[in-house]
Amino acid sequence: MIAEYFAIKGVFTFSAVIFAISFLISMTFPPMPKRRYKVPFFPVNLFRRYLSIFLSYLIRHIGASAVWIIYPLYLQSLGISYFWISVLYAINPFGQFILMYTVTDKLSANRLMSLGLLFSATAFFSMSLAGNAWHIVPVQLLVAASWSCLYVGALRYVTEGDVRKVTTTGLLNSIIYLGNIVGPLAWGAISEITGSHRGNMMVAAVTALSSFFLYELLARKKTGE
Repeated sequence: MIAEYFAIKGVFTFSAVIFAISFLISMTFPPMPKRRYKVPFFPVNLFRRYLSIFLSYLIRHIGASAVWIIYPLYLQSLGISYFWISVLYAINPFGQFILMYTVTDKLSANRLMSLGLLFSATAFFSMSLAGNAWHIVPVQLLVAASWSCLYVGALRYVTEGDVRKVTTTGLLNSIIYLGNIVGPLAWGAISEITGSHRGNMMVAAVTALSSFFLYELLARKKTGE
């Protein structure tokens, strides 16, 4: 709404104010007790233990990040206004809020991971076929389902069976941020080759589907199935 009725730069000012308020609130948090564990600088054993999670997550997220870097431009190319782009974006976190609260605790971490990767592949493929704002609505719901399943599944997988929760969670977030670095760089290369935003989405769909098969292979190998 700020971009629609005022200016795009106003969004940055609004965000700065929100972050400042958040900082002030954080200063009131009481101290929490700490329990320290000895962990090597590069925890190879943890990487090996959760290889199926980290590797499949990284491959999927590289493809996803290559999409998100151009997603607003893609929506704008479909003739969607700033305000309706923001509405479409809001569907995703709202869907996540509902699904994370109601569904994700009822399924196993393994099942959530598999569903998250499959939903990701379906969402990115459907995204490439969109022609207007109404086509994006179910896509955003699929994206919400994919991230809810994927993130909660991975988080539960690496924390429920390990006392080093901070380390395993930190490794998972590092994998996410690594995808955020490689994905935009990959976007430039893919766009140069394909000359189309839709090419990124097709590549993201392929990487998500590949991640699903990789996860299933590594997970079954780990359990000896």
